[in-house]
Amino acid sequence: MAQYQQAFARVFKHASELPEELCDAVCQFYCSDVWQELGCERIKSQNIADLLFDCALATNTKLSLRLLQLTLGMEPDGKLSDALIQRVNQAASPKLSSEFELTQLNFYCAMQAGNSLKH
Repeated sequence: MAQYQQAFARVFKHASELPEELCDAVCQFYCSDVWQELGCERIKSQNIADLLFDCALATNTKLSLRLLQLTLGMEPDGKLSDALIQRVNQAASPKLSSEFELTQLNFYCAMQAGNSLKH
């Protein structure tokens, strides 16, 4: 299963430059408020969990789950479910990673153009 410390180190590359107490507080905050809310600890692929975590930090947890659901062809309700985790864990990891990155890119392009993402 995906590990939070690996995701945190990847996303917050410069966290080690912070005072240790502040770094620990930031790490704890994002673990409880984002990582666990996304269910990333239940995802087998570290890369997919990292991408989902990073997306949530750039947007929010509900939107990142919606984008993942769209990528998987599921109804995008933005809610974590056992069915979503099961679909993520059954998907071919490199293919899902690429498709999820493309969904995110399409979202950001639509946002930049002032359009909404259609599903």
